[in-house]
Amino acid sequence: MTDSNYVYEKGTIFVAPGGGGAPTPLLPGAANQALFANPAADLGIEWGDGSAMGDVVGPVSSTAHNLAAFADTSGTLLEDSGILTANVVQGPASVTADRLASYNGTTGKLLKDSGVLTANVVQGPASVTDNTLARYDSTTGKLLQGSLTALSDADVMTFPANGGVVLTAGTRKGSFTLNGSGTHAKVLTAAAITGCVIAYTIVDLNGDAAPVGILFTIDTGVGFTPVSADATSAAIVNWAIVA
Repeated sequence: MTDSNYVYEKGTIFVAPGGGGAPTPLLPGAANQALFANPAADLGIEWGDGSAMGDVVGPVSSTAHNLAAFADTSGTLLEDSGILTANVVQGPASVTADRLASYNGTTGKLLKDSGVLTANVVQGPASVTDNTLARYDSTTGKLLQGSLTALSDADVMTFPANGGVVLTAGTRKGSFTLNGSGTHAKVLTAAAITGCVIAYTIVDLNGDAAPVGILFTIDTGVGFTPVSADATSAAIVNWAIVA
């Protein structure tokens, strides 16, 4: 026998023990056992259960660089997850609990602590009407609701035709043209009471500035003085008391 290991037909394995000793038989193991290295064993190897060797089984084939995922609940069967390692998003080494994550850089693969607590996030309703203005719902400052006032993509504000607090033309809403200096005499409205909310839009007639929408509060007899976006150009102003 010239080899240090030799398997006989009856299943006996002879293993060289080292140190010049004669080959020593290693009796066959039990069903489903495998040989694994163990420096502490007399022969340096011994039979063991699958758990000693590792019993996780992978798929017959997979896509290169895809992550592995468990295929069932046994913890011993893997499958191709379909997720490339290059697409995995990585987070920072440490964060503050209950803060939102945000992207770090433009790769889309690196996250950072945004510094924004989840408790401070403002939430909106399940659905709204497109282009309508948002307003607070309750006094928490964290909940929004829709409204009947709309601001179009062209920055034109539309108020409710009836109902609510916008009722008639005249003292409750109006439209005028700013003079060439970009300002207008103070607009007084008899309908105003303390704490009235005025909303108005300004559309620059010369195209020197983008249209703007403004919402603010006035008191009885105080009125408001519209100014064009660049304070010089003529502009169309549409206004209304909305609350």
